[in-house]
Amino acid sequence: MINERRLQKQINEKYADKGSKMNSGLFVRDFSEGYAYSLGTKDARRSFITVEPDDSRVAEVLGLKRQHYSSFDFEQLVASVIRSILLYGNAYIIVHPQFETIAIENEEPQEVLQKIELREAKGIITKTTKEALTFWELGYSEKIVKRTLPLNCLIEFNIGESGCSKRKMFRIKKQLDRCDLLSWDVDWFNTRDFDFDKHKEKSILKELKVTNELGWSPTGESDYITDSFILFRRIKQNVFKKRMLDLVIGKINDCLLVHLNSGCDEKIDGKIVVKYRESDYCGIWEKYQKGEISTGELVKML
Repeated sequence: MINERRLQKQINEKYADKGSKMNSGLFVRDFSEGYAYSLGTKDARRSFITVEPDDSRVAEVLGLKRQHYSSFDFEQLVASVIRSILLYGNAYIIVHPQFETIAIENEEPQEVLQKIELREAKGIITKTTKEALTFWELGYSEKIVKRTLPLNCLIEFNIGESGCSKRKMFRIKKQLDRCDLLSWDVDWFNTRDFDFDKHKEKSILKELKVTNELGWSPTGESDYITDSFILFRRIKQNVFKKRMLDLVIGKINDCLLVHLNSGCDEKIDGKIVVKYRESDYCGIWEKYQKGEISTGELVKML
């Protein structure tokens, strides 16, 4: 038997505000926003995330065929999911398929899939069977709601699937917050012979070391590292952002195809795609090192 009070406390602790501190907040923001501008081409920013072919069944059930649709609508969902993955270690999307009953002469009425709605949810899975799962969702009033969902109606994302473990991600954010000078007690500065510039340099160099694997760059890093190293870190950052985006879009595509192909004699084509500006970041960095492309050309590619 589920102890709802204990479960409520567990969920509240999981989703306590973990992005309020400056450094970790900036870190999460930079990795969960602005994908169309950092990874997309200028002419494809309104359609950075889209469906191909554009007249496919996938576009129809997601409502992406309307005349003035902008991929920004879908990006908002993806950005929110990525933010939750970085903050809490995992994220969920609830899938709402909507059917319409169609009467056919001399045949049994048929239920036809008309629309699929996707929304992010916060909560915990407590039970899973072969056909369904029990998901306790954190509602609008901070109260938990029990939902029994088919397995294909909940998409789960974990930070470990991006190649970075939950433990490592949480350690990076914790160390970044320790480097934030603005979080220190003001009285501490006034009672000591404190060299702010010296400690600022130490803090930025520490931030660069902590985030070296992911390539995140703190504000003011250009005063302490070379332009080439800044570009190299930006490549690392774009690679991780692309990995996160591919993870989310890939899982959504897999779920959509399960719903669309269920009960169909023919396989339905169509999928959500991302129009990247550059896909081979390792390749362009090798060309830059060999002198085949200039610094200006590399900046334009990034």
